[in-house]
Amino acid sequence: MVERQRPTSAQESPPLHERGGLTLAHWEVLAKITPKASKVREFAKAVLDGRIDPSNFSHREYLGRRHWRIVNTNILDATEGFNKIIGIAFNRRNYQLTKEVKNYVVSEDGTYISLNDIIKPIEKVAVSDHIDPHEYLKWDGFSRSWQHITIVEEWELPPDNRDILGDTNFQSMPTIKTSERVQQIKSAHVERILSRFVLLTEDVQTNAVKLSPQELLNIAQTNVQPEKLQERIRERGVVPDTTQIGGWEKLIPQAT
Repeated sequence: MVERQRPTSAQESPPLHERGGLTLAHWEVLAKITPKASKVREFAKAVLDGRIDPSNFSHREYLGRRHWRIVNTNILDATEGFNKIIGIAFNRRNYQLTKEVKNYVVSEDGTYISLNDIIKPIEKVAVSDHIDPHEYLKWDGFSRSWQHITIVEEWELPPDNRDILGDTNFQSMPTIKTSERVQQIKSAHVERILSRFVLLTEDVQTNAVKLSPQELLNIAQTNVQPEKLQERIRERGVVPDTTQIGGWEKLIPQAT
C-alpha cells in the first residue's frame, strides 16, 4: 500500500530565500516591529508605498548586515516568551509571518554583506597585528592629522598620610597615573592606516597622514571601483567565501 504524502504545513514550507525573498506581508510586519529610526523600517514603508520594488532581493541594494542585526533583536522579543504565547493564541498568521522573517534575518546575516558593513571611518588603528591597548594610531581632529599614541603608566606615590585617623602606621597605597605620549608618524604607520580601509595604499598617493577617516571613506566610495574593493576583501579573507559581498548601500527614495 502506497503511503499518502502528508500535506506540507506552513512551518515546513521552504525557506524564504528559496521562495524569492520577503513578500509584502513580511514587509508589513517589519514596518511594525522595527525601531522607528531604523533603515529597515524606512525601507519597508517605501515598499508598502510603492516607491521600491522589493522583488529579486532588491533590499540588498539599500540594507546591510548591521541593519538586519538590529532587527533580529526586535524579532526575538516578538517571537519568544509571553509574546510567543499571545501571538499563537490570538494572531497565528502574524506570528507565523514574524517567525519567517526571523529565520530569514538569521540566514541573511551569513548570506550577504555590503561594503558599508566592512569599510567604516575608523578613528583608532592598531600599530601592528599584535594589538596593544597601550599603543595605537589615532586621528586627531584638532591638528587634522594621524598621531602615534603611546599610553604611559607611572606609579604616583601619595603624600604622607600618617596623621589620618591618628594612625602613625597608616599610609595610602600608590596609584597609577596614565598619560598619552605623541610620537612621530612613520611611513609604515600610514600604510597601516590605509590598509585598514581595505588596502587603499595604491589609491592614495600623497599626504595620507592628513586625510581624516571620513575622507578616506570618501576615496573608497568615489575613486575605487566596488569590484576592486570586493576583490581585495576576498584576498584578505575578511568574509567567508560563501558570503556574497555587495556594493555601497543606496539612499532610500523619499516620498514626494
